[in-house]
Amino acid sequence: MEHHIYLTFLSAIYAGDKFNRDKVEKTVINPELTAPFNIILQTSESALKYLLNIKNKETPGFILEKTYFFTTPEVTNTKVADLNKTTLNIFEEQIKTYTSNVVPHFDFDTSKTYIECKNIDDINNLKDSIIDMSTAIMKYYNAQPPEDTVILHVDLTGGPRTAIMLMIAIIRLVAFQGIQIGSILYANLYVSENNTKRDEILVYEGNSIYNIYDMITGFAEFNQFGSVNTLKTYIETLPTPDTHIKQLLSAMSDFSEAIRLSSRGMFQTAMEDINSVLTELEISKQTSHLNNKNDHKNFEFEALKLMSNKIQSTYKPVMDDKEDDLIYIDWCIQNGYLQQALALFSEFIPRVILKSQIISLNNTIFTAKTDVNGHASTKNFNKINELTGPLFEEIKEISDSIINKIIECFRIYLSNSLRKEAHRVRTQLSVNSPIRRELTDFPKLELQLLNEINTIIMEEKEKKPLEYLNYMTYNNDNNNLPSQLLQIMSNLALSGKAILQINQLPLEFRKYLLAFLQNQLELDKDIPTDLIIMNQQYEIEFTDSKKLYLVRNAFFKIFNNPNAKDIFTYLFRNLITYQYPLNLFPNSLCNVNGLILHPILKKHHDLIPKIVTILNLYRILKASRNDTAHARENKRGLFKKSTDIQEQIKLCLKEIRYIRDFMSRNTKL
Repeated sequence: MEHHIYLTFLSAIYAGDKFNRDKVEKTVINPELTAPFNIILQTSESALKYLLNIKNKETPGFILEKTYFFTTPEVTNTKVADLNKTTLNIFEEQIKTYTSNVVPHFDFDTSKTYIECKNIDDINNLKDSIIDMSTAIMKYYNAQPPEDTVILHVDLTGGPRTAIMLMIAIIRLVAFQGIQIGSILYANLYVSENNTKRDEILVYEGNSIYNIYDMITGFAEFNQFGSVNTLKTYIETLPTPDTHIKQLLSAMSDFSEAIRLSSRGMFQTAMEDINSVLTELEISKQTSHLNNKNDHKNFEFEALKLMSNKIQSTYKPVMDDKEDDLIYIDWCIQNGYLQQALALFSEFIPRVILKSQIISLNNTIFTAKTDVNGHASTKNFNKINELTGPLFEEIKEISDSIINKIIECFRIYLSNSLRKEAHRVRTQLSVNSPIRRELTDFPKLELQLLNEINTIIMEEKEKKPLEYLNYMTYNNDNNNLPSQLLQIMSNLALSGKAILQINQLPLEFRKYLLAFLQNQLELDKDIPTDLIIMNQQYEIEFTDSKKLYLVRNAFFKIFNNPNAKDIFTYLFRNLITYQYPLNLFPNSLCNVNGLILHPILKKHHDLIPKIVTILNLYRILKASRNDTAHARENKRGLFKKSTDIQEQIKLCLKEIRYIRDFMSRNTKL
């Protein structure tokens, strides 16, 4: 069942001090209404009369179940000249006279809803009005049976100039939730060719103009999300779509399907088709396609030419290097298709690794069939993941145990040694100018903490002195990340301005650290939200130096956060690493018989850790892909956030490209 509703913004009647009906009256010339019902006193009448007249001719008995009107104090409260009536009073009288005589089955009083709109030149008032009206409309929509259809007709004529933006926002908002958009109307003065008549009103149907938004939105939606639904709906409204438009839509639809299926072959074919159409458009930019009926420009074609560069630039990286499997993963990440990136990553990485000869497989151990291109299937890498898993899990288990102990040391240090020394400096050594860290006991205390950490590490090494495990220890200098952080902490204990030294830390670690700092600042209601500003490079600056002590306090708090283990995990990320026993070269990489290194790596064994990193990342990311693909509650992957997955994919691709390029250069020599 269909339910028709109506929305408009009522305009006030301005007639000076004395109402002159002859000057105010206008005649609606479409549709043809018998007098006196074709006479209006305000333009808001005309669109409503037009709609009721037209729809009842199409479907006798047509009614509007609900009519929604924006009003203003001028409309509802201000009397029109000497009539002792408001604009609203006059509007209701005019409409009721019309309906009782022309469409008596329509009960205006039971349909109407008025919502007052304040000054919408104020953006906050505008937003309030959008929400208030949309809420009222959606309340009616939600009360209907789910199988029914609600169709909204809109008059864009009335109200201040900003009202049209208000109305379009409401249309888009309710349409998104399932309401269909019917007639979009606009009433305007009709001026004859001799420009003598100024008292006639012509009602226009502006759906074709409104639908242009859908075309532009459709292209943006496709460019950003790979979806063609909105664009397809728009094209279906055109009586004779341009051939280029239809060809491009077909290619876009194929691409959208490739996105859903994560098919590399479909990706490439669809992108080539899109590129072909856009290239043809580029050639055509010197000419204009005209509508044969009226010699007007073909809007869709010309608009597509305007947008083609943007669309083409989105796909250019792939088209420039379409034979590189990794470029498709890059594209998916850059364009927000994380699930697709993971799917392609799982499929392509084994093939890329083997094709690049980064490693090779003993075919007596790894017996899975090869694919059509002669590459070992992912089944082999599933087996590799199973065989390398115990090694990497062992490293993680030992590392976690050490890091948990380090966290305890860190927290004791912050609450005891650092705090006491900061207090001593402030009470005993502080002078008018800030004291330098080197003149305090902080360097000694930092060294003590690092020695404690090293002791913990070496004790664990004594428990498991395995040839293939490398344990890292730390000095109190600027060459390792823990030491850098401790020095910043010491400087920060002396001065809040030292918070800027965070900008000197490595970018990836800075991301982790500042994410926790921002969260801590948000939890503290006493800290202004704009006290710290962060740019796209994750560099910070402060706006009020007098309140930096608040930031300092927040900074130290994050290390006592139970969820702050990620910081320490990154801080000591290379604490334990796999160390390939060179006496085994080229066999038994990661303790797995059948994993064979390329002979050239014997002289370049510094690359082997990168290969190990690639294998481990592939294992972890494959698990994350399976988690997301199957919506597992018990996640096997390490990553909690999609951004972490993206960063790790990027890291893996970076390492693969580095070694692949190296292998390519050196195997040709």
